[in-house]
Amino acid sequence: MTFLTLPSQPRVFALFGGGFQVASLQAISWLATCPIFYWGDLDAQGFQILSNLRALFPHVTSLMMDQETFAAFAAFSVPGTPTPVRQLPYLTEAERTLFLHLAEKNLRLEQERISHVYILKKLAAQGLAQAANIK
Repeated sequence: MTFLTLPSQPRVFALFGGGFQVASLQAISWLATCPIFYWGDLDAQGFQILSNLRALFPHVTSLMMDQETFAAFAAFSVPGTPTPVRQLPYLTEAERTLFLHLAEKNLRLEQERISHVYILKKLAAQGLAQAANIK
């Protein structure tokens, strides 16, 4: 649903799904020259995918993959999929801290549980959506 509700913006496109298949994006050389934003589920696997994507494109910026977002919607978190992974080399320190928390507690906050208003505000803060009409 979040993919389908991405606000239309000039020169912006979204890729949906594939998760751990992000390695296939390496074949698209022009991705190295444009901004890339990643937003996945807030769970261990979402951060693993982010780290894998940054291994290919170090300039990837994560969106709503932070403690503030998790805390705002923690009531909607559910048990995640356990993972033995604890080291992800391509995360920021804040991302790594949240990843470890989610992995150790086995928690998942799915994208669909984050309110559309919150999403639009965060996208607008990055210049990815019009801030008008957001209350």
